[in-house]
Amino acid sequence: MARPTLYKTHQARLQAAREKRRRHYQKFRESILAKRRQSRKEKKSQGNEPSDDEDEPIETLHDCIATVKYAKDDFMAYVKSPRRFFDLLVD
Repeated sequence: MARPTLYKTHQARLQAAREKRRRHYQKFRESILAKRRQSRKEKKSQGNEPSDDEDEPIETLHDCIATVKYAKDDFMAYVKSPRRFFDLLVD
């Protein structure tokens, strides 16, 4: 024999799902909030640390060229027209 249908309408099914989520949140509220606080604390602490790539010495020509290329790429990301930017600096 098949199991009887619990919810006849789509709205009844949605309401039951909402109640189930609400009960779960109330039951585990403290642990959910603790995880959120910990996650937020870790994200804040990661943002304050200085990056390690600034302290690396440039030892080879390849490292020097790579550094210049990354600097150029960063510059181009912020300045859309380098010629106009340079003209503004010189004038």
